Amino acid sequence: RMNLAKYAKVFTTHANSVLLNATQFTERFGTYQKLSALDFSEQERYDCIDWFCEQVLKLYTPQQIILHELYMVEEYRSKEHSIKAFSDKYKIPQKNDLLKKMHDRCKMHFAGCHLITPPDNVLADAYQKWGLHPLHFHKQ
Repeated sequence: RMNLAKYAKVFTTHANSVLLNATQFTERFGTYQKLSALDFSEQERYDCIDWFCEQVLKLYTPQQIILHELYMVEEYRSKEHSIKAFSDKYKIPQKNDLLKKMHDRCKMHFAGCHLITPPDNVLADAYQKWGLHPLHFHKQ
């Protein structure tokens, strides 16, 4: 769900906890390019997923794997306790389509794994401890 920071041929997660902040990252490594999963071709994504799954299968059998399937939600409980829709900036339909393809690819590799599927009627929550985001769900 996080963007990536690309510096030369190296990729890292573009998150405050990893980068500390953009200024410190730039001072240490120089300029970088911020990328979203949507910036990669489908084949590039499949190549990465295939490689990742192959590495996991070197360590675990499918019966030892739990695949947690999840998707972004389109609505959230606001601080005023009303239900609101997320803005288009999150590109939720496009990212959920991408997540579906990624989950399907993992399920192909991990045939026979344990699968946790998302429940219906899930909301994000403005009070979630990591902040409001389409993947930060309401407790109930």
